Amino acid sequence: MADNCWHLEIPPGPKRQYRLAQLDDYTGLSRNQFSWYPSLRLSLSARVSSPTISGTWGFGLWNDPFSFSLGFGGGTRRFPALPNATWFFFASPHNYLSFKDDKPAWGFLAQTFHSPEYLSFFLALSSIFLPLLVFPRIAKKLRNLLGKIIKEDSYLLSTDPTQWHT
Repeated sequence: MADNCWHLEIPPGPKRQYRLAQLDDYTGLSRNQFSWYPSLRLSLSARVSSPTISGTWGFGLWNDPFSFSLGFGGGTRRFPALPNATWFFFASPHNYLSFKDDKPAWGFLAQTFHSPEYLSFFLALSSIFLPLLVFPRIAKKLRNLLGKIIKEDSYLLSTDPTQWHT
């Protein structure tokens, strides 16, 4: 592999098992220690092996909103947060990566999310209700509520992701 080049690969495995190939520079850091802030320029060349990969893949910047750690075992204390992200992200059908009904929610997307930071503590307290999200009506109501708080812009991209793009 050339300098400054990575090849991420997830070998075949069980359908319902979560598997991850990820590069990041925030593991072990609290959000206020994250390295990247405006203004920033990110440049890369990327492609995928198939236009119909199950699950999600992509690249960009985010605040790792779904982390939850109380700092035990030497870990970093991090409460869940609402998303702040700028990314190119693919979601196969049955994913829903939008908080608004008038925005695309799956496919190859260019998306931004901007959320207030002050709600993190309340979000952590409400996480005991997360199991209720398996009920579609409750999940939709929560998504619509969050759509009023989270600023989002989302575009469905029509490009062949198996070809190299810069």
